[in-house]
Amino acid sequence: MPSASSALASACRRCSRMRTQRTNACGEPGKQCMSHKDKLLWKRRFVLAQLVNAPSAYIALSSGASLAAPGTSSYAESNSSSREEVVRTLYDDYSATYDNLDGSQVADAFGFPEMRTQLLAMASGNVLEIGVGTGLNMPFYDAKNLESFTGVDISQGMLDVAANRANNVLGGVKDVRLVRADATEPLAEPLARRTFDTVVDTFSLCVIPEPVKALREMRGALNQGGRMLLLEHTKAKNAALGWYQDATADIIAGGGDGGTGKGCRWNDDVEAMLKSVEGVVIERVDRKLGGTVSLIVARAV
Repeated sequence: MPSASSALASACRRCSRMRTQRTNACGEPGKQCMSHKDKLLWKRRFVLAQLVNAPSAYIALSSGASLAAPGTSSYAESNSSSREEVVRTLYDDYSATYDNLDGSQVADAFGFPEMRTQLLAMASGNVLEIGVGTGLNMPFYDAKNLESFTGVDISQGMLDVAANRANNVLGGVKDVRLVRADATEPLAEPLARRTFDTVVDTFSLCVIPEPVKALREMRGALNQGGRMLLLEHTKAKNAALGWYQDATADIIAGGGDGGTGKGCRWNDDVEAMLKSVEGVVIERVDRKLGGTVSLIVARAV
């Protein structure tokens, strides 16, 4: 009969063959030899491996974007209205179910909560968030580092949901404001000519028809030396993946036959766009998910 130590060694070798780490659970009969962290790691690797097979699901989960692109029925039915009215109406209609896309296990497996946490830990002082939506980012801020918080969105429906969330998670911030405005239009008036220490944007640029205009407005809202914090879909530097993004961009965004990306362009070159904005210096770029998502820190100079 094999000894207890040899039996344990054999069990852990089996764990290794199952691509798990040798944790202390290996020594406890009847327990699975994989920690929660290990499970999440392998789940994430599996989901990333499926990216080339289901890019539109990836876009929908990360951005929660709801903007219909030209060529889809929602856009066509509203083509007599101004662009702002089209976007506002779509987001108003979508506000009640917007959060469902961000709360799934697949979103966790992609690591979006960790990305938001990493980015928003750097926010401090008077903070402006562009495309605040329903306030999905609010729980990830460190409220004690915020002197004030201002959220901008084009949809009043989204802002109504955000207001409820702000009451629950930003109670420690004395000055919280939610402003309905188009981020591609001059923001000085809607923001009462206030300027900010930090401007945040997460997964919004890809659905904004003129993202460079939005970036310029973000820069204009920053104090000298203030920081711009971005978490955005971007074109991968890997040639094959970048080619694939270009080839599928229209389909995913919803052009032609329509897609599930809801208008999100996942192949924008965000770094190049930001470099075209005067008075901004990029300090840091961290690429995620094979380079298809960028965490960018820039400073106003």
